[in-house]
Amino acid sequence: MKKNLRDNQKVADYLTPLLEQAPATWALIRANEIKALDVVDFKHPILDVGCGDGFVAKVTWMNRKGKIDVGIDLSEDEVKIAKRREIYKKCLVGNVYELPFKNESFETVFSNSVVEHFPNLDQALSEMSRVLKKNGQFVITVPTPYLTKYLWGYQFFASYKLFGLARNYGKFFNFMFKHYNLYNHKEWEKILRKYSIKLKKHHYYHTQEMVQVHEFLAYLAVPYGISKIFFKHWIVFPSFRKIFVVPWLKKILYPYYLRNVKKDQGGSVLLVAIKV
Repeated sequence: MKKNLRDNQKVADYLTPLLEQAPATWALIRANEIKALDVVDFKHPILDVGCGDGFVAKVTWMNRKGKIDVGIDLSEDEVKIAKRREIYKKCLVGNVYELPFKNESFETVFSNSVVEHFPNLDQALSEMSRVLKKNGQFVITVPTPYLTKYLWGYQFFASYKLFGLARNYGKFFNFMFKHYNLYNHKEWEKILRKYSIKLKKHHYYHTQEMVQVHEFLAYLAVPYGISKIFFKHWIVFPSFRKIFVVPWLKKILYPYYLRNVKKDQGGSVLLVAIKV
């Protein structure tokens, strides 16, 4: 694992390419994830579990050489788009609960903000461990319990000691985003141990301020979701957005992109582990 990046002058700009093709709420969250992943040395062959349409992988790899060996996703439509992006050597439709690979096929099993969405976490981790070689890297990014507590709605109700409403607001938010598995790094360490995976490094990201900006923008992103359903992409007029919208969005959001969290506190966490 590389030295953690703390100097803002050295941070790559992952926010701009994401803003050009995705709603601001999504772009801000994903840009911070990719920035966190800059500290990881990925070893080939690599399996990307839950690759989606490959857009995030494309941006993640824009300063890296080569391609990701294999991407897999449950959605046939998403995989078709991912193939066109040419970031994967091979991309296929498949289920994490039954990965179509032999035991110990990969040096790195990677999943970017996907594991939290698995209702059957046990089966998913069992399969991901099975296809990972001994001493291979297990790399995931996932939200933490801090995400819920950082929400403006949660903070508002809690400030008036309406803790029941605060918890219900957090549950509603996590229900909307299908978050089933929210743990801190110590809890993940215990969970992963059951699958012969030993946590080596962790790095928290997503400040409280950034989470609240994401929360506010999420309610404004409904039209983008409709566009995604009907047109298979978020942005209907990308050239117009790139010229007239992205510059002022970047000016507003970039300071949040650059901020670092306090030690072991953040809305999400990067986990780097090895199979033992």
